[in-house]
Amino acid sequence: MRRKEQPFGVYLRELRVRAGLTQLELAECAGVHHTYVCKIEAGHLVAGEPLLRAMAAALEVNADEFVMRAGRIPAGQYIRALRLLREKILTTDGHR
Repeated sequence: MRRKEQPFGVYLRELRVRAGLTQLELAECAGVHHTYVCKIEAGHLVAGEPLLRAMAAALEVNADEFVMRAGRIPAGQYIRALRLLREKILTTDGHR
């Protein structure tokens, strides 16, 4: 049986506490109001990739993994996936 992954807000809070940061300190590092961090941790908001990357830097974790854990696809991976899909479609359709 596969273990269910915890919600992103819970994960974020655990990382923040482990890093010894308050919501206010993390918010200041990320350039947002502390209530925004509170709402993300509570599961009421989903942050965009730039904010997720800023928080990852403040928490000293891998940004791509952090972005993916939030349910987002990092921009670089999204572009690569689109290119591969396009190549596959062109190859399948016999255009190459």
